[in-house]
Amino acid sequence: MHRTLHTGRAAVVATAIVTALVTAGCGGDAKTIGDCVVEPETQCASASLNGADLAGAELTQANLAGANLNGADLSGADLSEADVSGADFAGANLTDAILPGVNGTKAGFATANMTSADLTEANLTDAELEANLTGADLGKANLERANLRGANLTDADLTGANLNDAELRGIIYCRTTMPDGKVDSTGC
Repeated sequence: MHRTLHTGRAAVVATAIVTALVTAGCGGDAKTIGDCVVEPETQCASASLNGADLAGAELTQANLAGANLNGADLSGADLSEADVSGADFAGANLTDAILPGVNGTKAGFATANMTSADLTEANLTDAELEANLTGADLGKANLERANLRGANLTDADLTGANLNDAELRGIIYCRTTMPDGKVDSTGC
């Protein structure tokens, strides 16, 4: 005989657990924006995601090459090893975003807020990075030919980064750890 308890404290606790799991994305369908399913390894190349709320999204190894993410909220999102080459993040919020190993070749981050973003070992060759990179970790990142003109690198870590032929005019250096490990505070 099967018995189900529907009343009392057990039902309240069970309802709370199910609600928490669905809210956290467990046991439910992945979030979909247009034709793009927000999940690891998603294939959303050239997707139009302007202004999308992707805060905390799990997009590891996703293909977002050429996607339009203007003004999108990617705060705390995990894009580890994702392909965002040629994507446009103008004005996007990437605060605390997790992007180690990301392929951001020729990606545009103009006016993006990348405060405390983890960009370790990211490939940002030819990227447009006129952004707020305060506290960002760019350790061992490839920034060859990247445009960092006017970027805010206050408290950023560039240890081991490749800055060959990068555009570095107008950058704010304040407690910035340079590729050689020395700290530059000329802009404080």
